[in-house]
Amino acid sequence: DYEGDVLVLSGDVPLLQPATLKRLIDKHASEGALATLLTTRMEDPTGYGRIVRDKNGMVEQIVEEKDANEEVRRIDEINVGIYVFKAKTLFETLPQVTNNNRQGEYYLPDVVKIYVDRGEKVAPLLTEDVEETHGINTVEQLKHAEALLLERERQASPAS
Repeated sequence: DYEGDVLVLSGDVPLLQPATLKRLIDKHASEGALATLLTTRMEDPTGYGRIVRDKNGMVEQIVEEKDANEEVRRIDEINVGIYVFKAKTLFETLPQVTNNNRQGEYYLPDVVKIYVDRGEKVAPLLTEDVEETHGINTVEQLKHAEALLLERERQASPAS
């Protein structure tokens, strides 16, 4: 019965800035989209789902790395995995998501393709700050994130 929006976040993205989330939520509201997703560009997007756009630059679908052909793998714009959805439509659409992919998994990004195929509005928000979108899956990535957080704190602190 909830009529509002749902913000979907990945728990392993500690560098994500509150201002970026605010921009994502604001864009969702101003665009009147059923889904708004955060994207970024990476020099090496290996392992990430790619944002496939149509000839007009509109999001067409998100293709996971393991399901991507060579052409899609060359795309450098990736899905960060952070979304805002209209709750009612999301919950009505989730049963249509299938596990017909190489992983045999149910992909939340498939909701985007369902919306696009129905002619519904999907809005992307590109963030230029790649660092804030990095997930933490290894000790090395954790050390890198800690160093970046310490640098942010140092820059935010007034000089003594």
